[in-house]
Amino acid sequence: MDRARIGEPMSDDDLLHDLLMAEQHVRQAQLIVARHRERVAHLEHIGADSLAARQMLNVFEDNLRIFEGHRDYLKHRREPK
Repeated sequence: MDRARIGEPMSDDDLLHDLLMAEQHVRQAQLIVARHRERVAHLEHIGADSLAARQMLNVFEDNLRIFEGHRDYLKHRREPK
């Protein structure tokens, strides 16, 4: 992919490519969050210490929000003006 120089607008093809990648990252992060929520719930169910797992879940959820924000930004940039 031929990237524009810094400060120049991205082409529609570059924006679409980045949007597709961002959507893939969101889907992957959603799966990670869902799996980790199950792990936290299991630890709590069996009475095990879940503090570290819950802290890691918070990190995964923060990352998901960042990925969603980036995806939404790219969607907005692709909207007709």
